[in-house]
Amino acid sequence: MHIKTAWLVITNQCNLNCSYCYIKKDEKTIELKLAYKIIDKIIEDPFFKENHIVLFGGEPLLKTDLLKKIVEYGYKKAKIKNKVLTFSAYTNGTLLNKKNVELLHKLRIRVNISLDGVKESHDQDRLFKNKISSFGTITNNLDNLFKKYPYAMVHACITPKNVKYLSQNIDFFHNIGFKRIYFHPVFSLLWKTEKLKILSSELDKAFIQYEKLFKKEDLIYLNLLEDYIKSAETKDEPLIPCLAGIQNFAFSTSGEIFPCHRFVTLEEEKGFKKIKNKYKLGDINKGITNIKAYNDFIDLNCGHDNNCKKCSTKSICGSGCYWENFHENKSFFKKNKTQCTIHQVINTSTKKIINKFPELSKVNLSKKFSDLNLPPIKD
Repeated sequence: MHIKTAWLVITNQCNLNCSYCYIKKDEKTIELKLAYKIIDKIIEDPFFKENHIVLFGGEPLLKTDLLKKIVEYGYKKAKIKNKVLTFSAYTNGTLLNKKNVELLHKLRIRVNISLDGVKESHDQDRLFKNKISSFGTITNNLDNLFKKYPYAMVHACITPKNVKYLSQNIDFFHNIGFKRIYFHPVFSLLWKTEKLKILSSELDKAFIQYEKLFKKEDLIYLNLLEDYIKSAETKDEPLIPCLAGIQNFAFSTSGEIFPCHRFVTLEEEKGFKKIKNKYKLGDINKGITNIKAYNDFIDLNCGHDNNCKKCSTKSICGSGCYWENFHENKSFFKKNKTQCTIHQVINTSTKKIINKFPELSKVNLSKKFSDLNLPPIKD
């Protein structure tokens, strides 16, 4: 096992109760010695010269003292081993006060914030545990965030309930200052035909909005457009599957190894506890013990499904999301068809806007803006 990117679950605790969240909340928090052991495993492997650790939860900012010690240890260890180590954190944004933002910036941690758009959209699913809106708390923190992180990424989920706000949400994110906007459709929910039609209509409107910004050189990264443009351009090139379980792995609060962060608490869901041995890869003490699952991830690619070879979205999809496949079908290899359908809807809208405005195919901001989200090294 060679690890390039590791998702390190700091805590399963969270102050929100998001309806679609796949992490099952409890009081578990990683022990510092265990976190150090995981970092040792990552840094001491010479296979990759650069490593990246994603600080995840739950809500990692509930444990800032722990987070600080983990990051400082990681940098110290990387320096000894002459490795390049970077960190990022996913936060729900409710705890991004001035003190916490300054800490993240001082520690050179990239920041990705979850916010589902305008209040009407966001509050469909992302409430505090007492069912009070979290929207105001998060947006009130954005001034703190943008002062230190002008290129922070906003991560928004698209659900059947909030899809009607999609184009409005893009306007909202742009107007409040986000330059990097990443939308993720929640495939595990029920997407009826009427909701897919709304998705298509909203995408068409959103891409027209984007074209107007492009003409004014008011540039933003929008994954729903840029990533799908790249997919269309690479349609004849070899497929690149998700690297989960290949060079990207996740570690639970107890040190268990999973192919990605989405599998970490899957056993808590009904029907998955008895088949945990099918997707848990091992633990930090014994290493990879589930050789069957490990080999499956090395072997996974779209070639297992003949329909994929003819699909217009095969480059953006790869093998699809393994968690989504497994969550729906109890199999890594059998595709979650909702993924296929939604990818095709997005791809169709992308092609329409590119045919109308070919100059949009030149957009290439993903890496540039991501690099700008990394705070500079201070002398």
